Amino acid sequence: MAKVVEVDTGYHPRPLQLSIHQALRSGGSDGCSRVRFACLAIHRRFGKSVLSINELIDECLTSEKQNPRCFYMAQTYRQCKSIAWDYVKEFTRNIPNMKYSETELTAIFPMVTKMINGRKVQSQAKLTLLGSDQFDSHRGIYCDGLVIDEWGNQAPAAWKEVFRPALADRKGWVIFLGTPNGKNHFYRTYQEALATEGWYAQTFRADETHLIDEEELKSMRETMGDDEYRQEMLCDWAAAIKGSFYSSHMNRCHDEGRVTRVPHEEKLPVVACFDLGIDDYTAIWFVQFFNSEIRFLAYRDFRDTGLLDVLREVESEFRYYSISELWMPWDVGIRELMTGKSRLETLEDQGYKVEVAPKLKIIEGINAVRTILSKCWFDSVECQIGIDCLENYRKKTNSQTGEFMDTPVHDQFSHGADAMRVLATLHHDSMGNRMRPIGQRKSAQTFMPKVKRAVRL
Repeated sequence: MAKVVEVDTGYHPRPLQLSIHQALRSGGSDGCSRVRFACLAIHRRFGKSVLSINELIDECLTSEKQNPRCFYMAQTYRQCKSIAWDYVKEFTRNIPNMKYSETELTAIFPMVTKMINGRKVQSQAKLTLLGSDQFDSHRGIYCDGLVIDEWGNQAPAAWKEVFRPALADRKGWVIFLGTPNGKNHFYRTYQEALATEGWYAQTFRADETHLIDEEELKSMRETMGDDEYRQEMLCDWAAAIKGSFYSSHMNRCHDEGRVTRVPHEEKLPVVACFDLGIDDYTAIWFVQFFNSEIRFLAYRDFRDTGLLDVLREVESEFRYYSISELWMPWDVGIRELMTGKSRLETLEDQGYKVEVAPKLKIIEGINAVRTILSKCWFDSVECQIGIDCLENYRKKTNSQTGEFMDTPVHDQFSHGADAMRVLATLHHDSMGNRMRPIGQRKSAQTFMPKVKRAVRL
């Protein structure tokens, strides 16, 4: 019989942490002994990273599966290393024969013998920390346990395209957790968890957990300001997003009922507005114009996909749209060194009618977007990811002073916002004029294509 060694990992959970561990083991659907899907909104300084790492370590140690694989996912590799890697080593150091890969941020547990399906097998568990910014490199893996930390700051595609399939065959589990940051995909996951049988959802507010005393909370509120305090400490989904360029404008869209179902009008042409990416996302808004209204029918983004491949996917999904024009950013006209041709020339050769946005300062484009948002109607279902982009498009913070700068953060939300800037700078104003490059005459716009007939995709 295999020798059993008892090890004190050094983790002694607080009562609220213990309550979460127990709730997750209360039994779930699909005949599993634990809850498979959980979503937790947790205030700062609760200890969610310590809780998460120890939940994953426990899975590695107690799983009845052969070679269990567990993952902790933050937004970037650097965040994993600074937030969680020391915790992994701290709470596994008393386990005999542990090994660590510093480059891959992987803890390799000792080889053990298990009885699986009536036979003895050798099994070795691994716990890996990874960043969702490189999620494509993990396609094809299997996963028995996953924690997605600060889910609202990560790309939804990491879950949909890579990790949800990875859980399927071995019935793995996932915990989404973080501190609310607006009503984005984290918020929708939480609402889904509340409404779905078998899910576990819970909110932990600082004024209810009593982990931080009232005097300290009062001082924090005075220092942080009301919006930031409500978001970070009270887990308020409705608190304004710090440094958001369009937060007040998008709130007005919601309040006035302009985020709703928007029908496609067959008699009107559709314009596709792009932000282009090669090793990044290509984002597209599909828009119709009627009188002063700007009607957003759908939003899509594509990762690591060539432009012509993107257009083929658009043709397949939106074959019932009569797309009259493609509105592109100014850099579509830059020639590639390898081919000697620009993407604009490639599109023209394919027969597309293209309008090219002028090269403006970013803040000029942002201001252009602000001027049109009062005219915009967004489809609440087909544009949801794009709406997230607009609501979470925010300013960088000066690391020295802590003040906001006019420069936007570049993350998964910036691509949809950049495509919106293309639309705003090409949209006719009430005088029939278009935005044009700073310091240039209207006739000086570069890379404008010859007029070609509109084509039906």
